[in-house]
Amino acid sequence: MFLGNFSHAPNVDAALWLAEEIMPLVWRQRPDIGCTIAGADMPERVRRLATPRVEVVGPVPDCGVLFDKVRLSIASLRFGAGIKGKVLEGLAAGVPCVMTPIAAEGMELPRDFADATGETAEALAALIVGLHDDSTTHARMVRAGRRFIRQRHDHARIIDALGRIAGDTTGKRQAG
Repeated sequence: MFLGNFSHAPNVDAALWLAEEIMPLVWRQRPDIGCTIAGADMPERVRRLATPRVEVVGPVPDCGVLFDKVRLSIASLRFGAGIKGKVLEGLAAGVPCVMTPIAAEGMELPRDFADATGETAEALAALIVGLHDDSTTHARMVRAGRRFIRQRHDHARIIDALGRIAGDTTGKRQAG
């Protein structure tokens, strides 16, 4: 599954690359592996990717429902910056992510995720098939992803980090 807000140009490019170049390479080896593309603000050119093998969903009110239906998420981003919420959401849901180095940047992902990172359509297709079919590696990636989210991105850690960034304004407000 690819998940993204399509008002952001890197997501449009990533969805097109996934459906038009990466998945055909996957289908040569595993024609039974489907692909879902979901997200808000989907342009017509992404909607037209729909085929019997590519389900185009559009916006979803609860991403958890989608994550429950898929074995992998794909972050086929070729450009863009910043931490990718699509990667973190999938890991938190227990869904390993096959991704490009652009999708992985800024997160300091554990070494386990080197097994799921590739730059070319060929490399990503091989990773999709491999991770889809290898239950041992898949289970290891699920555990590593959830551990990473707990250690680096749980609610309490984020609140603490935001507090450190903003400074402790509680004491200042009470005193002033």
